[in-house]
Amino acid sequence: DEGTLRPGNSYLFVAHCGAFFGGELRIENTEFTRTGQAANFGRYSSHWHILDKGRTVDVLDKAYLRNNSYHDTFQRAVVIHATDFAVVRDNVALRTHGHSFFTESGDEDYTTMEHNLAIRPLPHHLLLEDDMFPAGFWLPGLNGWHRHNLAVACSRGWRVRTLSSGLKSADLQLFNNSVHVSGHGWFMKPKMV
Repeated sequence: DEGTLRPGNSYLFVAHCGAFFGGELRIENTEFTRTGQAANFGRYSSHWHILDKGRTVDVLDKAYLRNNSYHDTFQRAVVIHATDFAVVRDNVALRTHGHSFFTESGDEDYTTMEHNLAIRPLPHHLLLEDDMFPAGFWLPGLNGWHRHNLAVACSRGWRVRTLSSGLKSADLQLFNNSVHVSGHGWFMKPKMV
C-alpha cells in the first residue's frame, strides 16, 4: 500500500521471497514492485540462500527466475548465494535499490544469467558502501554462464571482483553482454585478501 512509501513502521519494509538452506524457488511471469526490506541483509526481492550447495543430482528446474519484472524495489532484485545451477533468464530490473542482479559469495557454480535487462539501479544507503554505486550485474567471479545480458544507465554496468576459490573463470562462458550509458561499463577489481 501507499504506507510503504511514507516514513513509519512499514517504511521500506515489505514482502520478499526466498529459499533458504534447501527447498526450491521457481518463479516465472511475475511482477515485483515495492518489494524487499531496505535495511535487512538477506531480505531481497528474490533470494536463494545456500540451496543444497554441491548437489549434483536432481538439480534441473529446481531454482529458476524466468520472465519476471522487478521495478521500484527497496532492495536488490535477484540474489544468488551459495546455490549451484540457479537459472535467471529473461528478467527486467528497473529502479532497484542497490545492485540489480547480484551473485554473492563466488562459490555459486553453474549458474546461468541470460537475457536479463538491468535499468538504472538506485543507490542504497542502508547496505554496503559498494551499493552507493550500484551495478546492473555484480559478480564475485565468473563461475557461471553470463550471456546476452544488458545493463543501461547504471553507475557500473558489470562489477566483477573475485572473492573465493570457486571454479576458474575460463571454465564457463561470458558472451555478448552489453552496457549502455553507464558510468563504468566493466568495473573489474582485484581479488580480496
